[in-house]
Amino acid sequence: MKTVIKLLLLIAIAVFAAVSLQDTSGYVSLVINDERRTVSLIVGVLILVLAFFVAYLILRLISHLLNAPKRFDEWREKRRTRRDLGLLERGWMGWLEGRVDVAEKDFNKLHSKTHSEQRQVLASLAAAKAAHQVNDELKRDEMLALSLEKAVSYPELYDAAATVKAEILLDQRKSDEAIQILEKLNEAHPNQIHIRKLLLRAYKQAGRLREVIKEARYLLKKKKIDVNYAENLIETSANTIIASPSEMLWESVYEQLSSEEQSSPAIAISASRRYADRNDYKQVMKVLEKAYETEYNPLILDEYLSVEAKEYQAQRLSKVQKWLENDPENPDLLRAAGHLCLLEQLWGQAERYLTKSLAKKADPRTHALLGTLYDRLSKPEEALKHWRQGSSAVIVLPGSAALPSADTTNDPLNPPDMKNLDGPDDHFISSRSKLQTINKDEMPEDKA
Repeated sequence: MKTVIKLLLLIAIAVFAAVSLQDTSGYVSLVINDERRTVSLIVGVLILVLAFFVAYLILRLISHLLNAPKRFDEWREKRRTRRDLGLLERGWMGWLEGRVDVAEKDFNKLHSKTHSEQRQVLASLAAAKAAHQVNDELKRDEMLALSLEKAVSYPELYDAAATVKAEILLDQRKSDEAIQILEKLNEAHPNQIHIRKLLLRAYKQAGRLREVIKEARYLLKKKKIDVNYAENLIETSANTIIASPSEMLWESVYEQLSSEEQSSPAIAISASRRYADRNDYKQVMKVLEKAYETEYNPLILDEYLSVEAKEYQAQRLSKVQKWLENDPENPDLLRAAGHLCLLEQLWGQAERYLTKSLAKKADPRTHALLGTLYDRLSKPEEALKHWRQGSSAVIVLPGSAALPSADTTNDPLNPPDMKNLDGPDDHFISSRSKLQTINKDEMPEDKA
C-alpha cells in the first residue's frame, strides 16, 4: 500500500513538472559515450523520472528476493500460531462443556506440536489439570513437572504453574506441602486474591486456626468472600482455640476479636469458662454481661446463672432485674430472677417471678425451681406437684399407653384407702419426713 502511494506521488510530481514547464523553451543535452543528444527540457525531466522509477522497481525486487526466507518464516510462524490457538481454544471449549478427556487430548497435542515455550507451559498446565480431573495421576504428574521445568525462565508462568500445583496438592489433602508453595507466592504477590483464598483453604485443612482467622479477615475486608461464611469461619475457629484446654494463649485470640464477635454466645461462654478455670469471676461476669446486653440469648443467660460464685449473687440479681426493666415479659429473665431470689432466700420475690414466668412459658426448670421453693416453705404438696410436672415434661416413658393403672397406695397426694389398712399410712409419713430432710440439707436456712 505504501509503495503504491509513493508511486502515485511520484507520477503526480512528474505531471506537475510537465505542465509547469510546457511553455518553457529550454533544452537538455544528453551525452551517452561519444554521442550527444539534445532534447527539450520537458522530455529530459520525463526521462529522469522514468529512470528513477525503473531503478526503484529494480531495488524493490532485489530487496524482495533477499527477504523471501524471512517472510516465509513469518508466514510459517503465523500458521503455527493459528494452529496452536485453534487447539487451545478447542481444548478449553471441551473443558467448559465437560468433555475433559477430549480437552486433555487437545492440550497434549498442543504441547507436543507447538514451538513456543510459553504455549508449551500453558498446554502442559491445562493438560495436568485435565488429567487430575479424570484421575490420571501419572499423566498429571508428568505434565505438571514439564510445566514447572519450562516455566523457570518466565516468572509469571512459573507462578501460574506453582499455583496449579498447590491446588492439586490441596485436592490430595497435602496441606503442608501446599502451604509451603502458597506462602512463597503470597510473599511475592501479597494482594493476589486467588492465592489468599487458597491459603485460607490450606490453613483450614491443616487446622491452623489462627491463620484461618487472619486470612478470613483479609478477604472479608476486601469483600472477596461471602460475609456469612467468613464470619462463621472466624467465630468457629476462635471458639475452638478458646475452648481448647491445651491452648495456653487463648486470651490473645479472644482479645483480638471484635466486640460483636466476643459477644457471640459460643465465644462468650467458652471465654467465661476459661476465666472461671482460673477463678477470675470478675472477668466471667464482665464477659457474660457484655454478651447478653449485645444479644439477648437464653444460652448466655443460663451460663450466667450457672456461675458458682456466691460473692456475685447479689450483683447478678441486680443485673437481671435491670434487664427485666427493658424486657419485663421475658419468661427466661423472669425465671432467672426467680432463681437468683431463691438463692438469696427472697421467697416472696422468687415466687412472684417464677409463677409469672410459668404463666408465660411452660418450662421444666421453672417447675423444678418452684418445687424447691415450696419445699423450703414447707408446702410439700405444692412442691411435689411442680416436681412431678417438671419431670413429666422431660421424661416420656416408652409404651406409656400400655402401662397398668397407677397404684396410689404410697402417693402422698392420694392417701391410701384406710379401710384396707389396719393402721395409718406410715410410708407416707416417712416419705414426707425424708423429703423434707433432704431438701433442708440441700438448701440454706430460711432468713428470718
